[in-house]
Amino acid sequence: MLRRRAIKIFLYILAGFLLVISGLYIYFRIVTKVDEPEIEGLQQISMERVSSGPDEYSCTHGYIRKVREGWWEMHLKGSPFEIGFAHGLLTRELMADQERAFLERLGELIPSKFYQRFMLGFVRYFNRNLEEYIRPEYQEEIFGISQFASPEFGFMGPAYARMLNYHAAHDLGHAVQNMNLVACTAFATWKSKSADSGLIVGRNFDFFINGDFAKDKILCFIEPDSGYSFVMVTWAGFAGVVSGMNEKGLTVTLNAAKSSIPMGAKTPVSLLAREILQYASNIEEAYRIAQSRQTFVAESFFIGSAADHKAVVIEKSPEDIDIYDPDTNFVIVTNHFQSNTFLRDPLNLENMQNETSIYRHERMRELVNDNAPIDPGIAAAFLRDYKGLEEKEIGLGNEKAVNQFIAHHSVIFQPEKRRIWIAGPPWQLGQYWAYDVDTVFGADGNHGGVDNDGGIGNDCRDAKFCVSTGTGISIPADTLQLATIYPNLQKYRSLASRIESGEFPPGAADSLIKFNPEYFHTYRILGDYFKTKGQKNKAEDYYRIALEKEAPSAGDREAVIGH
Repeated sequence: MLRRRAIKIFLYILAGFLLVISGLYIYFRIVTKVDEPEIEGLQQISMERVSSGPDEYSCTHGYIRKVREGWWEMHLKGSPFEIGFAHGLLTRELMADQERAFLERLGELIPSKFYQRFMLGFVRYFNRNLEEYIRPEYQEEIFGISQFASPEFGFMGPAYARMLNYHAAHDLGHAVQNMNLVACTAFATWKSKSADSGLIVGRNFDFFINGDFAKDKILCFIEPDSGYSFVMVTWAGFAGVVSGMNEKGLTVTLNAAKSSIPMGAKTPVSLLAREILQYASNIEEAYRIAQSRQTFVAESFFIGSAADHKAVVIEKSPEDIDIYDPDTNFVIVTNHFQSNTFLRDPLNLENMQNETSIYRHERMRELVNDNAPIDPGIAAAFLRDYKGLEEKEIGLGNEKAVNQFIAHHSVIFQPEKRRIWIAGPPWQLGQYWAYDVDTVFGADGNHGGVDNDGGIGNDCRDAKFCVSTGTGISIPADTLQLATIYPNLQKYRSLASRIESGEFPPGAADSLIKFNPEYFHTYRILGDYFKTKGQKNKAEDYYRIALEKEAPSAGDREAVIGH
């Protein structure tokens, strides 16, 4: 009797479980279904992609070409859908590679395909009203891009829904887990702090998913039907802005701040940055746009303005907004808020106390004050700086450094001269090559490029907007770091990965220390390894040395003390 009753209860529970799963499936698949924008004449739109050389393609509304290893240059023009359609058509292989890299990383974190789909269902539920907070023109552009999304990833949902939700992935991950995927450093100088008194803006976008995701980056020039033409540093399939400058000399870069867990989707910060870049010509207009949108994470919008001859930070949370204007001749942005509205906010104080933001801020202040007046070459040296306060050796890759050797891209702007410098690989150590944005948008489609030496040469095509080395504009590679620091860091990271996965080749401890002797994690990794092998005394010795080094964060230090 008891056995029969237990079976009956089990069947009820099983039926209830299946009902819940079915309900969730129906809800995620039907109730949260994303409606595609209606595009007039969609069936008649056809753009043929033409190959005009190795790694070079064109179509009616744009073209793309590879200008050097890891970097592509893309030009798009037209209506929102035409821009998106051309974007997808020209980058379809790159876009598939980006999505594959993103999902491979997701697979490392969540190996089960079932749970991946369930997580996407949750994201779609969370973002069920996302379209209400995205301008129709950006919906149309993303829909255009999605026409060329790879069917390989159809298990993650319909193409348009996937692409739309990817634009909010940064916000959701940043808010829910406060993941340190984005820990950027930026600065601006003007007046007496700049060599020619002009505005200089520099930033490292320290956004890292994995090596494959960062393999191909795009410098994208867009001439939209409405608003201002602009250039942004991006990747295939992404319509948002993280770093960019428009034809009016207004720059926008994003710096994440500590956020509370959101209750529902709002405007993704990258699409708000895109709107500012496309429609603002000065700080007042940028602020007005930022104020008009709701976001669901805290973010700093670093605005440089040729019209205002200065830079400020628009600090925005889901609840409030303020401008940080130091009313001097330079400003520094890391990952904490500085305005009166947010400075004493508990989350901001926690971030300032426990993370790397304050340390990087003070290191950048030190660099600016000790090296003014600043020119683009000095700005590049700042962005390449891997040391701690007062030139202290804190280990290669330390998150307290301006240069953590993980940057997706590093860029320098001269807004008043409409110039942009992009760092070539690896990270910020390669040559920063320059573009003259005024010439780009005045070249009537007959665009040039940049040759492998940053000057005007055979690979430069028509050289309409190259800025040659002979003018002193292009910034040389850091040959010293390339010859000494870079090889050691590569060897260190390779060996550290092997040790963390359980391998321990002969002489591994000595080699790891040799490659990166001042880094906290060098000794933490060795301590962890020997702890797993039951060699407690040896582990304690390494943990003790780790605590003598500059720990990247309070959490890292406490984790070692807890051992």
